[in-house]
Amino acid sequence: MPWRIAMAFLVWLTAVGLFSIRAGAETRLALIVTNAKYPVEVGALANPHKDGELIAAALRNVGFAQADIAIVRDADQAALRLAVAEFIERIEKAGPQAVSFFYYSGHGAADRTDRGENYLIPIGAKITLARQLPILGVSLTEITKSLERVPAKARFVVLDACRNVAFTRGLKDAHKGFVPERRLDGIIVAFATRPGEVAEDNNVYASALASILPIPGLEAEQVFKETQRKVADLSKGNQIPWTEDGLLTRFRFKEAAAALPLVPESKAQQPAALKAPPASPTSSRAPDSKRIADWRSTVQPATFKMQSTFPVGWSASLLEKLASLSGGKLKVEVLAPGAVVPLAGQLDGVSGGVLTFGFSSPSYWADKSLALHIFNGQVSVGLEVGPFVRWMRDRGEAELNRLYQDRLRLKVNTLACGISGPEGIWFKKPLSSPSDLKGLRVRTVGLPSLVMQKLGISTQLVGIGEIVTALERGAIDGAEFAQPLGDDELGLPRVAKHYYYPGWHAPATLLELDVNLDTWNASSEAQKGLITEACRQNLDSTANSYESSARDGLSRIKAKGVEVRAVPKEILDAVRAARDEVARDFSARDPDFKRVWESYRSFR
Repeated sequence: MPWRIAMAFLVWLTAVGLFSIRAGAETRLALIVTNAKYPVEVGALANPHKDGELIAAALRNVGFAQADIAIVRDADQAALRLAVAEFIERIEKAGPQAVSFFYYSGHGAADRTDRGENYLIPIGAKITLARQLPILGVSLTEITKSLERVPAKARFVVLDACRNVAFTRGLKDAHKGFVPERRLDGIIVAFATRPGEVAEDNNVYASALASILPIPGLEAEQVFKETQRKVADLSKGNQIPWTEDGLLTRFRFKEAAAALPLVPESKAQQPAALKAPPASPTSSRAPDSKRIADWRSTVQPATFKMQSTFPVGWSASLLEKLASLSGGKLKVEVLAPGAVVPLAGQLDGVSGGVLTFGFSSPSYWADKSLALHIFNGQVSVGLEVGPFVRWMRDRGEAELNRLYQDRLRLKVNTLACGISGPEGIWFKKPLSSPSDLKGLRVRTVGLPSLVMQKLGISTQLVGIGEIVTALERGAIDGAEFAQPLGDDELGLPRVAKHYYYPGWHAPATLLELDVNLDTWNASSEAQKGLITEACRQNLDSTANSYESSARDGLSRIKAKGVEVRAVPKEILDAVRAARDEVARDFSARDPDFKRVWESYRSFR
């Protein structure tokens, strides 16, 4: 036995020897195989080991014991087959309550026979022709058939493969990407990309799946659906995962926590029946002072936690208003992004009951529905702050809750709870006509990026901490970040001298307060009334204060030698036409987007 196979065998025995078998109870077992050190004929990979670490951490977070997760790195054909055989044996011994999770990150390809078959490519396999795959590769069909024969509660096979490196160096006659597997009873088979396509060696699928797996309350099929949406969004549609769902029972990787009322009240304190809901931000009329005083006098003291997608200070004005309205009885502890659940899972965390409150903006969840871009307010050359707030109060907030609750099946009650004014956009050179935009590299995100692409701009996803450096080094030609004060504090005046304010891309940005729906329904009228009124007042105050803040920021920017200009009308006309084209495309694909877009566009 070659030394490398022997070492892999010993490593495997060490891992499986630590497995715990709990007869009659659910046992969660995982095998993670990551192959990176391929020969030049196939092409080495940079990310598989990092992929495996992300998935292993996520599995530990959903009840897979460390000892029950076997990780095999850089496995040749014998070591890979041995690992799979031992994994199946462990599942069989665990009994029908076993949950198995097989994850592979590395190269994979399909042969060109009439029926087509998928193969995992082991380390050391110098495969240059498709006909070599059955000899030097490991058949995925053999693995899934073996798993199907073993009784188990739920089985998952995840192939983070089909990396494009293999198709630039060899395997020219192989299928580009995988071919669909047959539907297997009791098994979900998930691929990092769809049939016939390849994926970048970029860690996107693993990081997306790892962030979605720990979200409480999601059914298994939802986990992979949400992963699909997130990968498609992160890759701007260039990589769309594929799932074959044969799972016959309902299964959650992590159960949702039971939702509790905001304030645990005794039976003596509990009102006999909840009255009609209090006034909400959908109404422009504030409740009278007597009603607020009644709420304040009857509300029970409570301190609750709220996770935010923003820096903690962004919710300060809201919390001050809530404390003032409640006479200090209702207090909030703000948690930083990702403190309880991953940032990408915050809304689902609220829906599942693991979080009571979340503070964010709708575009954070736009992988769930394209319509959320509209609710965010960041529609190119769209409604400015005043009209947008009126739209939210007239119909937008109700439509947002309809989308969340009825269409997306989320258990959240969402309040429009603040707004920020228009953002500016920075360029290293001045603009005079739409032709000046073609070929520029601009940092932006969300719906505005698709509009800019229609104008010939190459949009770049650059992290906040890297924007100034990217402009300084010439990696990008322009960028948008925030309102003028925020742009100044980031240091943009130092590296770009042409500032267009307001920019065309983001006339407003909504801040939303998401509350677990069971919690909301179980809470007293006084609690709901005071929270709703705090949001209503915060929406008003933020809408009224952004102009003075913008003036201060613009003064500071001008003092640093920056040319502050209005966007030329010819460019605004081109942006508007590009925006309408994007909206037509989205409306044709998504009825929710179409309905919300028509409501937004028709509002005056």
